[in-house]
Amino acid sequence: MRHDAPSYRVIANAAWSRAKRKYDPRTLPGWQPYSLDQPVRFNILFATRAATWNFGTRLTVVSGNPARVVPEGTLLGEMDTPSVLTRLPTFWQLDVRVDRTWDRRWGELRLFFDIQNVTNHRNVEARDNRIEFDPQTNQSHYEYDDVLGIPIIPFIGVELAPN
Repeated sequence: MRHDAPSYRVIANAAWSRAKRKYDPRTLPGWQPYSLDQPVRFNILFATRAATWNFGTRLTVVSGNPARVVPEGTLLGEMDTPSVLTRLPTFWQLDVRVDRTWDRRWGELRLFFDIQNVTNHRNVEARDNRIEFDPQTNQSHYEYDDVLGIPIIPFIGVELAPN
């Protein structure tokens, strides 16, 4: 969807898709979700202009990637317990951009300021199994650590588009 008004623009899109593949049938029979399978994706963008500057923001929400983990607390000796297919938490991010363009005889010069993940939301990118030893029970068991994504990332740049 897109809506253009004299003073602003709103663009929204939503997508539903699946990405599956067949792995080695001895380990994972049938069709399995691919590691980058994100069935639900939603974006909304809002942009406006103030004097000679453009201001925009984008919100992205995506279902988390699938991950195979051994359930937390599984004892190390219980290797008959298979890894479980789970989905990582929903990913979301808010980005902001400010830019200005100068038209010249030889082309366009654009100065921009981008801030990705302006809310500093640390999304879970992956989940790693690790083995933890419990001295009270004298046994080892599985736990996992979440690998977190990037924090706020600012960009300042200049673009030149010659005629």
